Amino acid sequence: MRRVRMAGVGLLVASMALGATAGGDTAPQLAAQAEKLSTEGKVREAADALRRAYELDPSPKLLFALARASERAGDLVVAFELYGRYLASPQADAALAHKASQVMDRLRPLVAKEEAARKAAEAEQKRVEDERRAAEAKARTESEAARAQQQAREAEQQAAAETRAREHDRPRLIAKVCAGTAVAGVGMSLVFALNALSSKNAFTTAPDVASKRRQETATQRQAVLADVGAGVAIAAAAGAAYAWRQSRDAPEKPVAVTVSVAPLGAGVSVSF
Repeated sequence: MRRVRMAGVGLLVASMALGATAGGDTAPQLAAQAEKLSTEGKVREAADALRRAYELDPSPKLLFALARASERAGDLVVAFELYGRYLASPQADAALAHKASQVMDRLRPLVAKEEAARKAAEAEQKRVEDERRAAEAKARTESEAARAQQQAREAEQQAAAETRAREHDRPRLIAKVCAGTAVAGVGMSLVFALNALSSKNAFTTAPDVASKRRQETATQRQAVLADVGAGVAIAAAAGAAYAWRQSRDAPEKPVAVTVSVAPLGAGVSVSF
């Protein structure tokens, strides 16, 4: 980019209105500062001073000087826009307008390239931001899935613990049932034993053979039932004792007691 002379800035000083900044600098003073800064190679500082001067005195000549300073500072988009504003001004100098038009023709492809680069940078930034958000969403989804799996495992473990607790309590329940059955068996055995004794006594006092046979049959039947009751009581008591001991040891397998009754006896089986 060719070097821009700032000599024209000095010619503007006499024609500027005598405005002043908050710090006391007037537009001519700021323009003089810009010219000095430009000769020292401080192009950005010079452009900033001209910008403040233009705010105090928005004249077309100062606008042109600000456009040239912005161009030298490398702010091509800003310079292009300022040159366009100068050309649109009805007070624009014809010679300076011609220069501004030439500069705009030269800057136009550079500005377009810079604008394309800016849009590409924005697109890249958007892509990176979208990827970041997608990664965060994926991480949240995976975290929620892991939390759900953990909750499912905990629920499964809780269910297993409850099952083990029920398995532990089952032998104790069986022991109670067996104990009740044993008591009932003892009662049944006693009842039928007394009935058998009564039938035996009736057999002894029976007056004839037919009566004796009836009493004999009744005595045998009552005796069998008494034996069944006793067998049930013994088996149930054994099952209760075993199941109770197993409940204290937390067995792996449940205890089962099976009682089978036949006309002439009883059978008992215990499985564990």
